[in-house]
Amino acid sequence: MQLKPLLEPLRIQNVKMNLLPQVIDKVRLFENEREITLMLVDPNVQNANDQTKGVLSEMFLTLDDNSAAIKREWLTEALRSIAYYNEMPPFFRVNRGEDFSIAIDLEQGRDFTGFALTIRRADDGTLLSPDDTQGDSYSDAATQYAYINDLALTEKEFFKVNVLVEETDTENLANGNAVTLLTPAWLLVGANIDA
Repeated sequence: MQLKPLLEPLRIQNVKMNLLPQVIDKVRLFENEREITLMLVDPNVQNANDQTKGVLSEMFLTLDDNSAAIKREWLTEALRSIAYYNEMPPFFRVNRGEDFSIAIDLEQGRDFTGFALTIRRADDGTLLSPDDTQGDSYSDAATQYAYINDLALTEKEFFKVNVLVEETDTENLANGNAVTLLTPAWLLVGANIDA
């Protein structure tokens, strides 16, 4: 005869991070509190991978009463992408002072020859990348890169940026006239790595 213990050890398996308890105090900062709360408990948000939820949580935690309204708009947009469309926005954890790049996988037949690949802030259009990163054709480079050298955004903040294809001037430099929005991206900026 074999005796079973009265209580088996507690086994926690596949426990997912619940975002709402971590950020509930920040929801009051939004004019659309009810929508934000509903999105936070939406199955698409709850079932997102822990890295995505971790970045969302950190983005919420950067907010306070003095945060610019655009920050709340960016966060709302990211949540809507997940909750309403089941699309995971491109989130990146980066450090101030580091080089950052984003890969652009072209569809067959696409050709960015004669255009520049840039990264600009979504709020004011400030150019963050070099203005001379030339695009190429799919046949020559199926994956292309837009990049920022020595990221100078404020640490412990997040920003939405737009990765763009832009027309060039006579010197082949990006002229600010966007032809295509390749993707938006959200950058959560960590500590400064420069000494």
